[in-house]
Amino acid sequence: MAPAAPSPSLLSRVQAPLQDFLRPAMWIPGMRMLRYAWEEWEVKQMDPDACRAKMVDVLRQLQLDSGLMGYKLKVVNPDGGATDVLTVRCFSPTIEFLDVVEVSFAGAGLGTCVRVRSFSTGLAPTLFPLAPLLSAVFFWVPFMGNDSEGMTNPRRVRLLREAFEQKTGSELVVTSTSST
Repeated sequence: MAPAAPSPSLLSRVQAPLQDFLRPAMWIPGMRMLRYAWEEWEVKQMDPDACRAKMVDVLRQLQLDSGLMGYKLKVVNPDGGATDVLTVRCFSPTIEFLDVVEVSFAGAGLGTCVRVRSFSTGLAPTLFPLAPLLSAVFFWVPFMGNDSEGMTNPRRVRLLREAFEQKTGSELVVTSTSST
């Protein structure tokens, strides 16, 4: 097993919750599509609780894999708590741009609908002081949401789907997607 990826800097860990909450890059509907991707999957023969547990396992494994897209991952709410949404903060390797992946689960009995969203939160990397404020001020500036490693949100969603399929061995059907 590869050594764990380094954790985000202290400044990024402090600023990330606010940038995640504000999400200024998502404020303008037309421009947000430059840096936003989503898919819905139907997972047959697995209830939402089991599906959530498997996804947490997948996310923890990806978090340990330092080769995962060159990203530093932080699973914000791995136990689900009162929410049915898992939130993962992804920091780019060098200057720590913050992208968020949200995974939600719905269904009853066997069969679960999983919705995965991945998006960039702002123009300013969280390694810069006052990044949430800068991102809020410059929310109108268009950017593609790619990092120096070429990671895009559609690619991140696809990689998560593939890792989930491999881990569970379940029949998974993509029912809708933002990709063409």
